[in-house]
Amino acid sequence: MSMGLCCTIKLGIPTAIHRLGGAASVPSLMTKLSLPVCKQLFLRRLMRVLVTNGVFAADVHNDGGVERYCLTPLSCILVDGVITDELHSQTSFVLAATSWHYLEEALGLDEWFRKDVAPALPSPFEDVHGASLFDESTHCWTQSSMLS
Repeated sequence: MSMGLCCTIKLGIPTAIHRLGGAASVPSLMTKLSLPVCKQLFLRRLMRVLVTNGVFAADVHNDGGVERYCLTPLSCILVDGVITDELHSQTSFVLAATSWHYLEEALGLDEWFRKDVAPALPSPFEDVHGASLFDESTHCWTQSSMLS
């Protein structure tokens, strides 16, 4: 689910839905995002996963029974450039939390628990990257890795 959310943000789906009036069908998203038609089935699958997890809501529009995807309170804070209920966009947070640096740490969490090193490292992040999460030297990768 987190990688689907990351993909959704990188594609700009919440912002596209917002700009399309708050609800959009898969074909309209495909057009708005300039995605190849051959990916339509896969975008529909991604959207259904995100609906199941509450990121978006789905409704069937009366005109032809086309399923449309709508913003929820969660996806509203993923729209770029919009302040909702005094909450700024949280896209940077999601992209940072799903970046390779965090995934690398998470995938090795079992190894961190097994290590018997004295003194114990304060975090798995520091073990993998050699610096604490909030060390200024680690901030240089955050912005570039979020956009890649």
